[in-house]
Amino acid sequence: MIKTILNFFFRHKVYVALFAIIVTGLFLRFYMIDKHHPFGFDQARDSWKVRDIIHGQIVLEGPRTGIGHFHLGPLYFYLLVPFFYFSNMDPTALHYFNLLANLFNFIAIFVVIKNIFSQNYALFTITVYAASSYFITQNQTPWNVSLLIGLSFLAFYSVFKILSGSHRFIIYYSLLIGILFNIHFSAVIFLAIIPLIFLLVKDKIKVTKYFLFSIPIILIFFIPTVLFNLTRHNTDYFKFKEFLNYNLIGFHFRFMLYRLGDILIQFEPFLFKQVYTIKYLIPIVYLSVVYFFEKDKKFKVLALTNSIFLVCTLFIFTIYGGPVSDYYFLLTLPTALTIIIYLQNKLISKYKISILFLAIYWVFFIFLNTKSHWVKVDSKDGIFYLKEEVKNRMKQGEKFEYNEGEIRSYIYEVLEFDKKSF
Repeated sequence: MIKTILNFFFRHKVYVALFAIIVTGLFLRFYMIDKHHPFGFDQARDSWKVRDIIHGQIVLEGPRTGIGHFHLGPLYFYLLVPFFYFSNMDPTALHYFNLLANLFNFIAIFVVIKNIFSQNYALFTITVYAASSYFITQNQTPWNVSLLIGLSFLAFYSVFKILSGSHRFIIYYSLLIGILFNIHFSAVIFLAIIPLIFLLVKDKIKVTKYFLFSIPIILIFFIPTVLFNLTRHNTDYFKFKEFLNYNLIGFHFRFMLYRLGDILIQFEPFLFKQVYTIKYLIPIVYLSVVYFFEKDKKFKVLALTNSIFLVCTLFIFTIYGGPVSDYYFLLTLPTALTIIIYLQNKLISKYKISILFLAIYWVFFIFLNTKSHWVKVDSKDGIFYLKEEVKNRMKQGEKFEYNEGEIRSYIYEVLEFDKKSF
């Protein structure tokens, strides 16, 4: 019996390791999440919208952007519906969906890195991603951005495959663009990449045919937004127009240099703070190594893909002068990780002794990044305690007025008027 179990583990050691890494990563992010992670405005807003859908309302608008206050597509709200429906509209459903979204992110990262590099590097990548303190914290928030990492990896891989000659990936890329415009407005970067794809591919006629075929796929995802605007006197259109007028500043070289630090910010979660500035050097070293020493066409295409993502992201955020947050640049995470893996692989193949130093670095990295996340500290704004607070205040006869950004009012509404229990 024991021998059979051991044989199974050895035969499927990659997937056993994958399972163990993902479970550990999810544990670090979601153990007792309902007690220690606060619920804010976005979580309350999303809960109200999903409740409207369950009550039979056709919701055409998605999450509202923090800058510009126009709406994304509603896909995210509809993805939440089954989680709310089967949990009696308990807002904890947001955590359930977020856990599944992060599972998707882990799998997407593994699959993409495995197909570009190898199974071992795929395991390495999700290990350091799972252990990164930045991503542990960032992944805990249940909101539409949760899906951005996995979708960005798939979009990155699609561009890589298109530039490699697999033109059918244009259809997948178009589908991902449509989905991403329902997730975050930084999806405009993926649209900006399309002209560069046209410029760089050899068979432009075939690529044009695929893109023309894919246009309806993208447009389908904008139908709810168009209908919402038509029923609201184009309010979102005018908000978006005002957003562009206020935030588009044109190209300025000095501002581009300022934005460069933001574009390269996804290297930081894998570096120690003392050496953050090395992020400016890493892409230069990477492109130099590829240009002067790389013979494998696959990795030259990879370098081209990384260059496209960095250039497009830098250009868009240079002409956009509005405020930004670090999660706006999650779409450059595939670039940061593939560059790190490539340089590490080159270093190991050239100097075997570097394995020892890299092992020490990553073990130390994992220890320091995870040590504060094994024990969770309760927060009074965790959804578990908020639900108990509302129930106790209701017993005392207290009522809550509707407030879009206040989860207590949502809990009260569901318990008092929907007669749900959780």
